[in-house]
Amino acid sequence: SYRMSFIGSTLLGGLNLSSSEKAFRPWWDNIEDNIVYTLVLLSLIVAPGSFILMSTLDCNYCQVRECQRHCEHLEDPDDWFVLNSCKNSEQNNLKDVYNSYFVKQYCSKTLGRRMNSSGFQDGLYISFLLAYFPYLLLLISGVLVLVDRPFVLLLFKSFNMEQLHKLLVLDDPFTEALDRKKETHELMSCLGSISNYFSSYLLRTVLSLVGSGVPLIFLIYNMATDTFFNNLAFICCVNSRVYECAGYPIDFYWGVLIIFNVLLSVYFLLNIWNLVWLLLPNLSSLAIIMLKYKRMKTSSSLDKLYFNNLNVQLLMGLLSASSGVANPLRSLALIDKNLNDALIPSVQIENAEPSPQSKPGSHVHFSVPRDSVLDHISKKTSCYVTFSLEYGDQAVHFPEFKGVYQVRVPVSPPALVPFAVSTSINGKIVALRKFEASEFPALHVNRI
Repeated sequence: SYRMSFIGSTLLGGLNLSSSEKAFRPWWDNIEDNIVYTLVLLSLIVAPGSFILMSTLDCNYCQVRECQRHCEHLEDPDDWFVLNSCKNSEQNNLKDVYNSYFVKQYCSKTLGRRMNSSGFQDGLYISFLLAYFPYLLLLISGVLVLVDRPFVLLLFKSFNMEQLHKLLVLDDPFTEALDRKKETHELMSCLGSISNYFSSYLLRTVLSLVGSGVPLIFLIYNMATDTFFNNLAFICCVNSRVYECAGYPIDFYWGVLIIFNVLLSVYFLLNIWNLVWLLLPNLSSLAIIMLKYKRMKTSSSLDKLYFNNLNVQLLMGLLSASSGVANPLRSLALIDKNLNDALIPSVQIENAEPSPQSKPGSHVHFSVPRDSVLDHISKKTSCYVTFSLEYGDQAVHFPEFKGVYQVRVPVSPPALVPFAVSTSINGKIVALRKFEASEFPALHVNRI
């Protein structure tokens, strides 16, 4: 049993992922990992009761035809050879009974097979599924682990995953500690080096479908046709002597098999969804946003790097499915200035007339054009958009809005510029634009 524990711990260890690998695992992959983890545990739970390791099996010598009720499940009950060979000769008596420990070891290690008119061959008569039940479950679980792990180990090592995770997730290009030009260059270089990611992920998904679908059909078919699950005891022949053996936890096996099939079915359905998601990339939240942007811009610096690159599209899509659209949008906006500007609201400035309660200042009007990229993002329930106006050492923060949002600052327009406006999605800055005085010659102009 320690070998089974070693195999199980090895398989469970194969499910461990680094933080960079987890960042690109969408929710359905995480569910699949938990399902495989549970399948391995179920395999280990039933391992002590396996045919090879069966230490709880006990056998009783059959007298005359008292074991006939078990034989009727082996073949046609009207077959004379079945009923005749499933009982001990009337001349046999208890003096001919073998030692119980010998019978126990013999029957727990020898699987019987149906013969012709000469009767049954020596061994315990149970189905293949029942005999090797824990090993089949462990084999199925192992296949699912092996389908995924080479993909993770090989593919993620084909480029600098740790560096890419650092650039896409950990680093914040809007902090003063980072050089944005250097960050942009490193990001473009890392993304451009990705190859075979889409085809490998597609192959892994297809193999996962086969690796879960074929065993699922096999197990469901055996559940419907295997009559041995109806027995509480089984026949074992030892040198033509017939014994009745018990000790298999049939009800427990049946319950485990139902749970195993349910989890395997969910795993199969998740991979169908994964395949659909791969072949129809517009299902991704990020892909929908980028498609909206593509329709607004006939050409973009992202054409080669993103729009015509399935590998980068998949990587960014997985990142958005794992942690939201903020991280991939921030990285893409860092590369493409037009996308960065599309994520910033329109700005207008006008003089604010003084009043008894306030000093002279400026009114800054923000608006989000209808059907724009920013408008589309603001309408998504999974995205909470906020904005920030920064001037001098001051900052004004305000939430998403409809129509026009006005901010009054106690600074005259000439003293206000230059200023910066940033957009945050779910607490992460995704775009920032600095406005210079040249963009407001009349102190009341539309943003260029």
